[in-house]
Amino acid sequence: HIETCTRLYSYAMWDKQQFGASGVLNTLATLDSLDDCGSFGATMLLALQEQGMNGADEIAELIADYISGEQYRLPTGALYRKPRIADFTHETVWCDDLYMSVPFLCRYYQRTGDIRYIEDAVNQLLQFRKLMYIPHLQVMSHVYDLTLNKPTVV
Repeated sequence: HIETCTRLYSYAMWDKQQFGASGVLNTLATLDSLDDCGSFGATMLLALQEQGMNGADEIAELIADYISGEQYRLPTGALYRKPRIADFTHETVWCDDLYMSVPFLCRYYQRTGDIRYIEDAVNQLLQFRKLMYIPHLQVMSHVYDLTLNKPTVV
């Protein structure tokens, strides 16, 4: 499946350019959140340790550039989500974004040797802990609401 995706990526981008949207790999072709790329990218990098795949390095670089340069961040560098729909008006930090960023950042560091990716991964863990850790339960809150300046404790 991963190799099929890497092979179809250039077609998906052509499809998007020609028709305004891609009929294949739509989330990767539009790439506007960690949901679209983080977990897939981490799994793709893991698979690359076993075998080469056409287009995988290009996609990995694209995902790294997105996470490092386009994904919304707080002044601390922590990843966060701006509201995108009218009924979801709060800016939030989601624990989900740890598993959609840290594994990719660690594996991309292993692949490239560029220290900024592992430093970013460590920073995400530290910043999320500051915002979301619930000491008396010894768990992380699922979401931190930046508008209310507190975790949801769910």
